[in-house]
Amino acid sequence: RRRWLAHALPLPKPPGTPVVTETTATSITIIWDSGNPEPVSHYIIQYRAKSPESKFETVESITTTRYSIGGLSSNTDYEIRVSAYNTIGQGPPSEPVEARTGEQAPASPPPKDSLAFGNVVKNNRLAIGNVCFQSLQD
Repeated sequence: RRRWLAHALPLPKPPGTPVVTETTATSITIIWDSGNPEPVSHYIIQYRAKSPESKFETVESITTTRYSIGGLSSNTDYEIRVSAYNTIGQGPPSEPVEARTGEQAPASPPPKDSLAFGNVVKNNRLAIGNVCFQSLQD
């Protein structure tokens, strides 16, 4: 008579708290520790802007322990957490990490020494030509 021993795979444990490795004006890159001795099929990232009305956005099917979340608003605080997923289902989320995106770089002003094109009016007649502006400072 044969006896089979069934080994039930539990839901995954929470991954380690994410660590922020890079921020830009529109993205945050995180890494985390799996936190699971059993195989994990993929990870799920949830993130939201830190405000009372914000709901979590979800990114699914991540197969590595590093991810860059893009399309974020500049100069904004975010809360990010990670969950592991295996054949049984989704485990509980990690402790959240908070991160702030950078400021958007200002548009660069035109150079001081530049050539401008324009129209010149002379004796009530429109004359098309080039006007050159040069810096008087050296």
